[in-house]
Amino acid sequence: MSFKDDKEWNIAKNSAKIRGRKNDWVLISTLYLLNGGKGAVINAILEIGKVQIMFGEDNTNMVVVKRQSGALVRVPYDDVLLSRKSFEYHDSGFDSKEYISDHEILGKKSFKYFDTGR
Repeated sequence: MSFKDDKEWNIAKNSAKIRGRKNDWVLISTLYLLNGGKGAVINAILEIGKVQIMFGEDNTNMVVVKRQSGALVRVPYDDVLLSRKSFEYHDSGFDSKEYISDHEILGKKSFKYFDTGR
C-alpha cells in the first residue's frame, strides 16, 4: 500500500482540508492515528533531532512526538509546524499501543493507536 491507497490517510487529509488546515501535518497525523491509520509516518526535524509527529494536544499548543529512542515527549506546536518534514510509508511491523495523557487529544485522554516501532 502507499499514501494514495491508504483510506485513513485520505480521510485525515480531507478532514484537515475541510477545516482550512490542509498543510497542518500535526492535525493530519493526529486524525490519522486516532482513526486507526497504520503505515504513514510524518517526521519533523527539530533541535532534539528527527522525531515522528504523533498527536497534537487540545488547548495546550503542544505536540506529542516520538524520538528515535521510542520515547514520547511533548514539544511546542510552532516548533513542529515550522520544521522541515519527511514522509515514510511502512507496510508491516505494527504494534497496537494505548496512549494515556493528562491533556485531551481530539477530546480524548486515552486511546489506542498503531505504532510502526521505528
